[in-house]
Amino acid sequence: MKKEQEILKRIKLRPVAGAKLDALIQDEGIDVLKHFDAHHDVRLVNRFYCELSNDTRKNAVRAWLLAFAGVIANTNSLTKKEAPFINFREKMTDVDGARSRPWFLFKPDAAPDKVFDLQRMVQAMLKRAAEASDWKGATAEQLRTIAVVAGIDTTTVPTMPVHIKKRLLAVSCGATGHTPRP
Repeated sequence: MKKEQEILKRIKLRPVAGAKLDALIQDEGIDVLKHFDAHHDVRLVNRFYCELSNDTRKNAVRAWLLAFAGVIANTNSLTKKEAPFINFREKMTDVDGARSRPWFLFKPDAAPDKVFDLQRMVQAMLKRAAEASDWKGATAEQLRTIAVVAGIDTTTVPTMPVHIKKRLLAVSCGATGHTPRP
């Protein structure tokens, strides 16, 4: 295992590397827009976009291309994976606008507290189910299945509504005033 100082040293390098990558993508993007403006050939736009790595903010690049290139999103289910954009002659390509507003200013990543957390939401639902007086449309097995799909430990899943649990507890403790029949 690496020591904390080594890890921190590498973390400090990331902004420099990130800024270089941002600039590289911006420069490539400007060249792609110039080429597209001159030739109206969307293949290079698609290649530029499709070759971005998974760790690049593709949503931002996509929004940037849609804002400044004479393209629109390809909605053809057969071709949109390989060619996510198609030429749209009614739109103008704005290289100067793209230069003045870089791609990395588009669609910033959401703050961690704004990201949908499925496990947290399912846990909240399970907590409410545990506190509910009755379950309508759900069984303990269905709640367990939801927990498994969401990657939650099934030992936290309620097994019955709270009012039934209270009655069972009362019966087992003799708090009902009923005497058991022989």
